[in-house]
Parts: sequence; structure tokens; C-alpha cells
Amino acid sequence: MSDVLGFFLFSTIEGIGIFIMMMAIFRLKPYKHLLGFLPVLLVMVFQSFILREELSYPFLVPVVSILLFVLYQTIILKLPLVWSFIITLTGYTAFGLIQATILVVGYGGVDGVPPHSIDANIAQVITGVVQVLIASVLLKYRIGFTADFEKLRFRAERIIVVTMIALTIAGLALVAISIKAMIFVVLSFLFFLYFSIRKEREG
Repeated sequence: MSDVLGFFLFSTIEGIGIFIMMMAIFRLKPYKHLLGFLPVLLVMVFQSFILREELSYPFLVPVVSILLFVLYQTIILKLPLVWSFIITLTGYTAFGLIQATILVVGYGGVDGVPPHSIDANIAQVITGVVQVLIASVLLKYRIGFTADFEKLRFRAERIIVVTMIALTIAGLALVAISIKAMIFVVLSFLFFLYFSIRKEREG
């Protein structure tokens, strides 16, 4: 039980760091949106646990997490789909470089820390803290990328997003060994599907 709680706690810290830095790189005021992002982050952590521990599909974890980040930005923050992918992939790349550097410097390599160990948890916390510190510097000195996001918005973007959600749900269903284990992940995408349709009707 303590291992499960530790996984959720330290993965949440790591995820908060990714989100804050990701937003800060593009000067998008992360703390304004952090509270609204937390439910999405909990879904990410849960799907990460299910895919890693229950289904033994760790390779799907970053794919699903990236899609959830993109959907949050596209549907909730109303950013264009292309920019949502750019922001997410930039943030994940920065996160990967930071964590790899911490593992190499502190533990001699990226494979030097066993999963679910105290050292792995420490590395997650350090990574999250470093990301927040970097984001604080970027925000304080107004360093980061700015762009006219609307120039890259597709006319049929809502249709593309809904199609992407539907295909993702179908893909997850195909690889699922345990329907019971995957139900929460599928529900998370249905959540975004609901908001996408509602936003379309409101628009």
C-alpha cells in the first residue's frame, strides 16, 4: 500500500513540475491554470500506474500522458492543436534532459536507479523542484517563447480532436488485457470528448 501511495505522490510532484515548466517556456502563466490541471494530472498518474503495474505496458505511458497534456491544452485552455503538441513535446523533452542529467550526475547513469526505490523517488522530487526553479526564473525575467497561436489553428480542429479521442479509446481497448483495469483511462478520454463536444456547441 505504501508503495502505491509513494508512486502516486512522487509521480504527482514530477507531473506538476512538468506542467509548470512546460507552460513557463511559452509564457502561459502556469500557476493560473495549475488548480484546473490537477484532476487531469491525477488521471495521468493513475493511467501510468495501470499501464506499468497492471498491464505491463510501460511504453504506452508517455504516449497517453502526452495525449492528455495535448487534450487539456486544446480543449480546456483552447490552444490550437498544433501548438498544444509543440508545447507538450518541448516540455517533455526538457523534462527528459533534466531528469537524465540528474540521474547521470547523482547516480552514474539513467539505468543506475531501480524503479520504485528510494533513490527513484528522490530523483523524481529533485526533477520536479528543478523544473519549478527553472520555470520561476523564466517567469520572473520574462524569458520564453511567444507566438501568435491562432495562426496555426485548423478550421476543423474540433472534429480532429474528437476523432483523435475516439481513435485513442479504440486503441486502448485493443491493447487492454483487463477491461476493468483500463476503464478509468478510457473514462478520462471520454471526459475530454464530452468537453470537446460541449465547447463546440457553445462556440
